[in-house]
Amino acid sequence: MNSYPNRRQVDTLILKLLENTISDAEVQQLDELFAAHPELVRHYCEFVIHYNTVRTKFQSELPSAAASLLADSSIDERFWGELAHEEKSAPAVEVPAAPKEPTQEEKPKVQTKTVPRVSKLSLYSLILSSAALFFVLVYAFFSPPGSGMEVATVSDTYNAKWGTKQLIQHGSRLVTKSEPLLLYEGIVKLSFDNGSTLVLEGPAKFEILTEDQVHLNFGRLYAIVPSHAVGFIVSTANSKIIDLGTEFGVKAEPDGQTEVHVLAGKTLLISGTGSNPKNQYEITRGQAKAIAGNGTVQDIPLKKESFVRHIRSQTGIVWRGQAQLNLADMAGGGNGLGTGKNEMGIDPLTGKPSAILFYNRASSNEFHPCPFSPYVDGVFIPDGRTLQVVSSKGHVFEDCPSTSGWWYTSIVSSLRPFPWPVPENSSPAVPPFVNCLVMHANMGITYDLQALRKDLSGVRIVRFRSYFGIEGNAIRPEASNADFWVLVDGKIRFRKAQVKAGQFDSAEINLSEQDRFLTLMTTDGGDSPERTFSGQKLTTIDSDWCLFAEPVLILESLNE
Repeated sequence: MNSYPNRRQVDTLILKLLENTISDAEVQQLDELFAAHPELVRHYCEFVIHYNTVRTKFQSELPSAAASLLADSSIDERFWGELAHEEKSAPAVEVPAAPKEPTQEEKPKVQTKTVPRVSKLSLYSLILSSAALFFVLVYAFFSPPGSGMEVATVSDTYNAKWGTKQLIQHGSRLVTKSEPLLLYEGIVKLSFDNGSTLVLEGPAKFEILTEDQVHLNFGRLYAIVPSHAVGFIVSTANSKIIDLGTEFGVKAEPDGQTEVHVLAGKTLLISGTGSNPKNQYEITRGQAKAIAGNGTVQDIPLKKESFVRHIRSQTGIVWRGQAQLNLADMAGGGNGLGTGKNEMGIDPLTGKPSAILFYNRASSNEFHPCPFSPYVDGVFIPDGRTLQVVSSKGHVFEDCPSTSGWWYTSIVSSLRPFPWPVPENSSPAVPPFVNCLVMHANMGITYDLQALRKDLSGVRIVRFRSYFGIEGNAIRPEASNADFWVLVDGKIRFRKAQVKAGQFDSAEINLSEQDRFLTLMTTDGGDSPERTFSGQKLTTIDSDWCLFAEPVLILESLNE
């Protein structure tokens, strides 16, 4: 199936045809588009109707009148939405003067032979004839627009349950003017052929009216509209939201109350229904408005995390605009958004999921991949006596210190209290209990940032931040001593040596789009394997209960 063409490209060609400024090559291009997409004939008819309406009624006053026409329910909002955008961004177009009518004295030139520019354009001549145009007008105004045209694909679903007769699943194609779609629960992502993306959260009921217009009866919807698809419309019972190159969320209640939250760019809101007066509002980035059932509008606070913006069903990602991903949660088998298990972690000898294990023994420093997690690249026991590989791609930590190679327990995701003093001016404020990555000395874990970027489209990973230290509730806290490391692609980005129990600090490093592997590591602080404490021989890792508390990746939306 041929992909649906860019509507702006089609409209430009049709306008040139009507204005008689089209070239032979463009005529051929338009002819080929009509041959490949017969459904464009209806779009052509609608365009001719609007063109003639505008030329007849408004003539040269069209640019200044465009905004007021948006409230005219007799005109197709889809056309006027794009017109509003063109008024702001498009260069002026000179309209050629109408040809002079011949006088009685003038004799019209007679052509002995007429050669059609393109043979398939006979349909255009038929439509432009007065009789055909009359029937087109009747058909356009009294039949449902865009009936049965495939315009969108279900590109992902997460726990979706539908209340429709038709089978809807990942990969299903959706058509215009079909029965309303009822999403009982779950989340669905729709990818439109024009490049726009909608994410709907159940319960929701909606209809796809045209290739760039959706009616939301109730539910939550988040729209991501690229610049080339500007003019996308989401309508509700009492409003129409016309995209002007944005990301925006719409919440519609069954009683007609509606909220619009603009996260990027701007939209044009038209409120009011029936006999109620229609009003227009431009909503820009960071603004939100509520529309009551009678169409009245008021400002409300923006809710940045109120709408699902992105899903990835394979890894359970449901992203609502959260600014952080928790690395401890990933070690517990999650995706960084709270789906991991507490008191679960990874066996550093196998790279497999594991509960808390107590070994207290020495092992080799082999790197063990973690196939169970798409985001944890692997784990290892650092010893520094041979090359220390820290990633599945063979990155080597050349400055790894020599350690005993002893380790005590698995790498664990744990919810721990935060009793130690918080560094001054910490932001955000630290809660009483925090997700911690428990890494008893001589352990390392590496995360694949590129895998995260792939599954979080439209998001940039900008920083790593964590508190770190040694818990003071060990049997012999005075014997504790460890070093903390943060590596990127095997290179040192942060180090804190000789940390003792009860000493907590914070680490923060910037990350670029080229950074691939983030490694968190603890070592035994260089303690002697022959050391004693109160007459008792101790291992080099005794009482080294190291924590990375609230280890997070800071995110930024590419469009905010």
